[in-house]
Amino acid sequence: MDDQTERINMAERPNAVLDRPYPPDSRLWALGPNRPNQKEILSQFSPAEQQTINYRRHILDSLASFVGKDFKIPVDLNSPGEGWYWDFQANRIGIDPQNLLEDPFDESRFKVAHEGSHRRISRMEVIPLEVWREPGFSFLMNAIEDPRVNNFVVEAYRTLEGPMRQTYQAGVDFEAQAKTAAKEKLGQIPRFTRAGFEYIKQWFRWSQGQGFELSEDLPEDVRQVVQATLEAAEDSWRRYPAKAGADRLESENGLTGEDLIKEHQRRSYEINRDRIWPEFKKLVDKDIEDQMMQQSMQGTQQGEYKCAEDEGGEVTFFVPPDVAFTDVGK
Repeated sequence: MDDQTERINMAERPNAVLDRPYPPDSRLWALGPNRPNQKEILSQFSPAEQQTINYRRHILDSLASFVGKDFKIPVDLNSPGEGWYWDFQANRIGIDPQNLLEDPFDESRFKVAHEGSHRRISRMEVIPLEVWREPGFSFLMNAIEDPRVNNFVVEAYRTLEGPMRQTYQAGVDFEAQAKTAAKEKLGQIPRFTRAGFEYIKQWFRWSQGQGFELSEDLPEDVRQVVQATLEAAEDSWRRYPAKAGADRLESENGLTGEDLIKEHQRRSYEINRDRIWPEFKKLVDKDIEDQMMQQSMQGTQQGEYKCAEDEGGEVTFFVPPDVAFTDVGK
């Protein structure tokens, strides 16, 4: 099995981190090839609600195919509350039926366009497997990848700028809930989780033409890391192709649209690896050390771990340093 195939099979599992305020939301990594039972999911709703869900899913299915330039990609219902994501391995988009009923439909339009844009420009196969396996690295990648994808969405489809703003503004309450859940399960909010949220917050300020202004409640060690790497994060989330270039079928200056997509992804990844990861990893290492100490004090057997729900429902497992984090997004 080559590195790329192994990465798809191993690494693109449910990650949802930052797809949610958005992660957040969206989830960049995959749940796997098994599609959820749509009839069972729909059976949890009344006939009238099922009609609304199916009608809106049909609209979103067309939008996802159009944005992702993939007219075979299915848009499936997740279980209520499971969130939104692009499943890299199975190449499917999962959407939350509860959101279709309760949230403004413009927000759903933006979310599915976001997931479709992951299909369009996210190319995690450019990352060497040994780097991808570094504990916490995939979390960092997703924290920057979501803003990068959002930039592509809004530039390519200007009518989605308002829904994007509305969606991220609505994510504030969820962030507070996610941090509370993490604290209840771990006794504290992981440093790297705070940093990931902060990158997205600062990207949102940047996207609205505002200057960077770090959250007042950031712990000092998290503040120092984010402050030291924010310029690099901005450089990274700016590395996305223009829609016209991404859509190019024939070679121009030696590059096809797919070549251009991969080149932008590679540049973004290299910035994350060289200019952000060395500092971000300090937070990951501290979190692992704290978790190991907590488990030791509680008599937890070696090899066991706890988990905390992250932004957008993501679950990050805290494990010994020789085992890579598994970022699970909902």
